[in-house]
Amino acid sequence: MAEVGQNGHGIAPKTKEMRIYYLFIICVALGIVFASCKKHKENKVEPDNQYFKYVDTETLANDLVPLDMVRTVDQGFLFLGSSPATGLLFHKTYLLKLDKEGKFLWDKYLDADFLNPVSELMSKNGSYFIFCMDQNTGTHLVKLNDTNGQTESVKYWDNIQLPLHGSVTPEGGFLILNANLGDKWSGFTKINSDLSTAWNEVYFFNDNFAAEIDRHTKRETQPLSFMTGTVSGANPSYFFNCFYEANFSCIFVKQKDGKTDGYSQIGGDRSYAAIRYLTALNENRFALCRYDRTNTNFLIPNAMIPILGSPTVSTELGGTTFADMEPNSRILCRRHVVAGKDVIIYAANNRNKGVGLYAFDANSGIFLGSKSLNLESPCEMGGFAPTADGGLAVLAKTYIVNRFPRVLVFKLNEEETKKLVGG
Repeated sequence: MAEVGQNGHGIAPKTKEMRIYYLFIICVALGIVFASCKKHKENKVEPDNQYFKYVDTETLANDLVPLDMVRTVDQGFLFLGSSPATGLLFHKTYLLKLDKEGKFLWDKYLDADFLNPVSELMSKNGSYFIFCMDQNTGTHLVKLNDTNGQTESVKYWDNIQLPLHGSVTPEGGFLILNANLGDKWSGFTKINSDLSTAWNEVYFFNDNFAAEIDRHTKRETQPLSFMTGTVSGANPSYFFNCFYEANFSCIFVKQKDGKTDGYSQIGGDRSYAAIRYLTALNENRFALCRYDRTNTNFLIPNAMIPILGSPTVSTELGGTTFADMEPNSRILCRRHVVAGKDVIIYAANNRNKGVGLYAFDANSGIFLGSKSLNLESPCEMGGFAPTADGGLAVLAKTYIVNRFPRVLVFKLNEEETKKLVGG
């Protein structure tokens, strides 16, 4: 028999109050669900709006090391990364293509003949290329079809062992940096536009550095900042960042033969303090990043460095530090015209486990603004590129339940991008 309360009803006051409370909770929950559904619906935005989204990849497995991204001719994005693979000493090469809205189109791992991608995504005559190596550590130049994901090796050099970096030159040739760990030298090779070899030079280094290069290529330690590039002007040169004599240094060489005679260098402090990234703006003027013995990054968007004459010491270049930037973070530095401004944009990982963007005027080096991109889960910077509508796309890696790698894309609209560059 139901208990009859003093009010004569079959429900005790406490029970009735509880039912009212539960009804209130249910209404609130339904309201939240409705709002969430509405918000989710509103997140299906047009390409010219701001958003972030996870990418539903098909073949991504194991861990992912994000390396680079570019905007393609169809206004989509091509992403380059690498992943460890069972039974292989070196990482497999991973490619991902998105459309202009950040939606998945295709992804793939290249086979075991194309391991350890060492270059950024290089553009030449409307096609994209990367340098990588086979299991015998010979060097492949691989051509990528960003429309359907087909790849082919257009040249293989079995005499260029253990590639560390590569880049395309303005006239359509290539530069390749490699190392010989047995004889202890850094190799620098110029490839002509017809893929014949113009010259190759070697530069000897200290015995202790071979082990560091070996750990780098096997991804057993924090990556070293190997790089190559071109300087135009009255005294054109090429440069590479590698071990040279007793330090990890940025070396300038003659374009015609790779000789260092009369050319300068930016000397490091062994591998403890050196140049992390360098972009040539014009002759003797560079945007760069260096790091010191505490792994603090210093951004230098307008450095005057003579490429002829006496060496420069990296620790004396000064630079700007940002408290939110993660020590020892990987750095990308790009020159772009964004929101009508010629700017230098640095991208790095920040202490909040997100991605930080830092913008400077490309001509004066004046700081324009910064922006932090963060989620509840940690994410790692993978690359960035301007979008066709005046915005900026940033790709990053995160993890689901701290175990499974996932690619995500942040899209800044034109208004937010203008704020970043002080517009």
